[in-house]
Amino acid sequence: MTAIRELTTEAAYTGFEEADKETLDVRKLADLVVLSEDPYLLSPSSIAQIKVTQTTIGAKAEWNI
Repeated sequence: MTAIRELTTEAAYTGFEEADKETLDVRKLADLVVLSEDPYLLSPSSIAQIKVTQTTIGAKAEWNI
């Protein structure tokens, strides 16, 4: 949970971008990935096996399996 928070909300805060990013909300920027599995339900040693199935930048799907 700590690693995910560091790469999302904390990264926005560190870059002084929390007004534009940090959370999913109307009028905020949202670059997203869809994962093959929920990382919160796996053991830490299994997280590297998760696959990215879709990447969305802004409102445009950039990559799909």
